[in-house]
Amino acid sequence: MTTWLLLLASYRLGLVGQLSSLGPPALPATSPAVPAGLDALSFAQAFFRGVAQVYFINNLFTGLIFLAAIFVNSRISGAMAILGSLLGLFTALAFGADPSQVYQGLFGFNSVLTAIALGSVFYTIGWRTTILTAFAAIAAAVVAAGLSTALSPAGIPILTSAFVITTWAFLTARKSLAPKHNEPVAESLLGRQERS
Repeated sequence: MTTWLLLLASYRLGLVGQLSSLGPPALPATSPAVPAGLDALSFAQAFFRGVAQVYFINNLFTGLIFLAAIFVNSRISGAMAILGSLLGLFTALAFGADPSQVYQGLFGFNSVLTAIALGSVFYTIGWRTTILTAFAAIAAAVVAAGLSTALSPAGIPILTSAFVITTWAFLTARKSLAPKHNEPVAESLLGRQERS
C-alpha cells in the first residue's frame, strides 16, 4: 500500500519525479482474443521470465538462475515455483491475455510466489496441498489480471499484490497463520533427528 501511494505521489510531487517506466495513467487496452505464435522458445521465455519477474527482472536466464537457486534451497519450493509459473502461464493463455504480457512473465510471478508460500511454507506437503496450491496459483493469475485492469487508470503497477491477496485468502482456511514446516518430509529424507 505504501509503495502504491508513493508511486501515485510521484505524479503530483515535482521534486520526487515521475518514474518514466510507469508512463502516464491510462485505461488498459483490450487484449487480442487468441495469443499469436506460441512456439517452444516463446513458451520457455514466458516460463522462466515468470520466475525472474518475482524480482521484477524480465530475463530468461535470470529466471533460470533463480529457479536453480530455489531448488538449491528447497526441492519442494523449486517444484512449487515450476507449478506456479506453468499454471500462471497456462491460465493467461487460456483466458486470452495480451501475448506480450504473457511472454514477459507478468502472469507467472504472482502465481510462483503463491505456489511457494502455500505449497512449501504454510501447508504440509501432500496431494491435498498440491491441489490447493494449483488452484491458488490459477487464482493468483486471474487476480493479477483484475488488479492490473483496476490499477492501470491510476498508472501504478500491481507489484505482488495478487500474491498477497490470494495467499491471504487461501490462508484464512487455516486455524493458525504460523508457518507449518515440512517436518515429516524432512524426517523421511534425513532420518529422525533427536531434539534436546
